[in-house]
Amino acid sequence: MKPFRFFAAIVFLFATMVENVFADEKDTLPLTFEKQMTRYELSTLPTQDRWSYCVTLPRSVNEFERDPQTIRNFITPEKGDEVACRLRSKRNFVALFRLVDPTFKNASRLSWRWSVSKHPFNGTAVGRPNDQSIQVFVVFHNPELATESEQYTILSFVWTAKTTGKQFATEYRLPSPNSPRVPVRVQVLQDGSIDGLLSQEVELQTEYRKAFGKAAPPVWGILLFADSDESKEVVPGEMITDAIIRDIRFSR
Repeated sequence: MKPFRFFAAIVFLFATMVENVFADEKDTLPLTFEKQMTRYELSTLPTQDRWSYCVTLPRSVNEFERDPQTIRNFITPEKGDEVACRLRSKRNFVALFRLVDPTFKNASRLSWRWSVSKHPFNGTAVGRPNDQSIQVFVVFHNPELATESEQYTILSFVWTAKTTGKQFATEYRLPSPNSPRVPVRVQVLQDGSIDGLLSQEVELQTEYRKAFGKAAPPVWGILLFADSDESKEVVPGEMITDAIIRDIRFSR
């Protein structure tokens, strides 16, 4: 896994948010796509009521695509279906992210359904090309700890074309190459071409304890990610990855 600098900036900006706690007696928190998305900017923070998007230019982690029509080619909420979104990539990074309502900071479970119709050729989470068809990142944050490197931890759930290591640890530098490293634990849940829409469910508290050996801090943010910056186009002009994710929900 590579330390994505723009992802690092996202998490750094999360740290400046002031949590607004709203009464919510529901046991599940569905993350839908019916509201208009906002563009990620260094000066515009993500929110908890809608997704923010980021599409980088080919082969670049520092330059963002700004043309709305081009962006719609990479991020497409499913027409008439407010719980589903299509993510595609072509030699770039494509991301959707949002904060999690703080009333679900102790969520016990995250579930979703996903399908992949196009993978980076030999894309893997370990080795080269280090490209993943689709990823789900869950960001945890404990502001009471002393240093930035201690405050943030991340669980990553991945579908790749080909990965030999199913679980492993890595680190990202936040928010710059000179910043402390933040630990990430990666699980490859699916590999290769599988027909149909697959259901996934992860027990966050259990997985966090297995990954980090301690109780989970508050759940803070979620990121959906497609990555093909190291892969070549099999058919010139066509997308390299193509995935659909739907029915994302946190449960208490």
